[in-house]
Amino acid sequence: MTRRSPSTDRTRDGIFSQPLRTLGRGWIALALTVGTATPSALAEEPATPAAAPAAAPVGEAATKALVQRVEAKFKDVTSMKAQFTQIVHNEIFGDETEKGEVVIKRPSMMRWAYGTEKQFISNGKKLWIYTASDKQAIEYDDIASARGSADQLLTSLDKIGEYFDIKVLTSSEAGHELVLTPKQDAQFKRVRMALTGDLMPQTVVITDAFDAVTELQFSAVELNATVADTEFEFSA
Repeated sequence: MTRRSPSTDRTRDGIFSQPLRTLGRGWIALALTVGTATPSALAEEPATPAAAPAAAPVGEAATKALVQRVEAKFKDVTSMKAQFTQIVHNEIFGDETEKGEVVIKRPSMMRWAYGTEKQFISNGKKLWIYTASDKQAIEYDDIASARGSADQLLTSLDKIGEYFDIKVLTSSEAGHELVLTPKQDAQFKRVRMALTGDLMPQTVVITDAFDAVTELQFSAVELNATVADTEFEFSA
């Protein structure tokens, strides 16, 4: 097993920073399916069809009320388990799609398993990146410096208004669509997120610091799933 320190790799587009950005392109993020729009289109606000009447803007009071509802729903959530589909949008190489299962447990444990081929596992102190085809596992120590990646979004939903500037694009009984911009430095510029009417995660579209766009679609979401800490340890 190879061991590395994140402080040496985080300054470049290396094996540490890229997986975390890919990984991070998700967590508690969620939105209505964004389809196959190009990265530039995904990054911008949705255009209003010329033939359709403009949607009424969501006011400050309604935005504040929605944020309070989200924070209240996730206040006592300690874990989340879901199936995910990850789509990395690339104008040159086209879309790359992968599927798997994610398990996250507060305060900072996570496991992203792309079948048996690839895994990202963290127990909050160490991060393991395992790739079956390479027959290799890389271990990183002291990953606290990597916090701020998009995967932290999930564990921050109970304080979403504290960490993000929030614009609500649409809000109804059918669902809610929001744009989140970090108030402090982070590894991403913004997250476009959609929640179901009862505030459960569906999809998330993340634009990172390099304008790369990743979409995560969630299904079979389970909050407060029973998850043992041993699920966040790696063994070859």
